[in-house]
Amino acid sequence: MRTPSSHILNCGAAETTPFCPQGRQAASGGTATPWHLQWILRFQKASCNSPVAGLTLLECLVAMVIISVIVVAITPPIFLVTATRVQNRRAEQANQIAQAEMDRVRTLVERGVYTAADLPADIGANLSAAPVASAVFGQLKSTNPASNTYLGATVPGNSLLPVDVDGDGRSDFLVQVYRTTGVGGAPPLAFQVGVRVYSDNPTLRQNLGSLNPALQQKTSLKMASGLGSQGIQPLAVLNSTLVRNDAQNSLPTYRNLCTATNC
Repeated sequence: MRTPSSHILNCGAAETTPFCPQGRQAASGGTATPWHLQWILRFQKASCNSPVAGLTLLECLVAMVIISVIVVAITPPIFLVTATRVQNRRAEQANQIAQAEMDRVRTLVERGVYTAADLPADIGANLSAAPVASAVFGQLKSTNPASNTYLGATVPGNSLLPVDVDGDGRSDFLVQVYRTTGVGGAPPLAFQVGVRVYSDNPTLRQNLGSLNPALQQKTSLKMASGLGSQGIQPLAVLNSTLVRNDAQNSLPTYRNLCTATNC
């Protein structure tokens, strides 16, 4: 096989191959297009006819419009689902906090060694008289000992105790704990306990003192992109009747409590 250079050197006068400019000039009878330009033109023509040729500007614009419409359509549902998952997670944590506080008081009662100061604040004869939260207690209960400032003091019935669950030193939830006066002496042998757990957010803190008593039940979780009703209602509400069961008169005491409170 001859290389282009060798073919140019050996081409005849009548040859019309791309590598013989003399032959093309002789065959055409005039000035011929240089052979290297002919190869460039052939290459461009082949590229234009290639099935893998590039997109036109119009096609690019259409593709961009379609992608934009798809992104706009799917972005709001993604944000909505993410916000709902966050709400569900916080509600689960609030339920765990309420149950832990209830278990703490129950353990004190079952051990039988407690005083009135060890129990939640007394709000009266019935849980229905529980006050609406109107203040935030000045101490923080944290899982991080370095951030914890709560030493176990009884929190007033109308106050919320800040609780830090992730140890970063910032309040995540606000907890309200209270009890009824109960029966059986002092400290009482039987009484009722209520726990409300709120999400700590600026809206709730701003509404303290003006919360609607009729709305102080557990908020119903809905698909929402914001706080929903977390600024005016608790995430978790837990009520229970506790009775010291190792005393001689525990059963009649429990009956007297049920008679008084319809438990």
